Amino acid sequence: MPIRRKRSELSTFFDLKGALEAALDAAGVAGAEFAAADVKHLRPGRSAAVSINGTPVGSIGCLDEEVAQRYKFRKPVYVGEIDLSFALSAARRTANYRPIPRFPSVKRDVTLEVGRTPSVAEILRVARSAGEELIESVELVTVFEGGSLPAGTRAVTIRIEYRSDARTLSEEEAEYAHARLLARIDSELGLRPKK
Repeated sequence: MPIRRKRSELSTFFDLKGALEAALDAAGVAGAEFAAADVKHLRPGRSAAVSINGTPVGSIGCLDEEVAQRYKFRKPVYVGEIDLSFALSAARRTANYRPIPRFPSVKRDVTLEVGRTPSVAEILRVARSAGEELIESVELVTVFEGGSLPAGTRAVTIRIEYRSDARTLSEEEAEYAHARLLARIDSELGLRPKK
């Protein structure tokens, strides 16, 4: 998952989250969820509780500044604490065969400017549950903070892929489905694409 960052910043919360998601995915573990949480040794706003199928299994985030100073870390340190025995004993995802699609997809990127809420997970959940039959996938592309954005805000970019199993989509069909998705995100989360 690409993350925009300053040259001096070697890792971010989203790098850590992506690494954990990739590890769990490679192990076939399904149902991993991340939710913002206050963890005593982690920085507020840069920490999350990790659960698998609704059962808490740990936390990830950036070490609290006081803890980091005690160990004389000069840069932010991102850590994770996971109950691997439970995670690896959780229900495994079965591999499903899908034939290569016969018709091309249409991809649209949307950038939303948000504060600390809603979470990225909530944005993805609303987009994925939009009820548009042409939506094949919704994925996180980037999260950007700083630059010309106001303090406390971030630009979240998601990519939506539209496809029909019966035909090649016309531009009008893709635009209509995309407009309906954006309307759903606006009505549920009050977010509109950044111009």
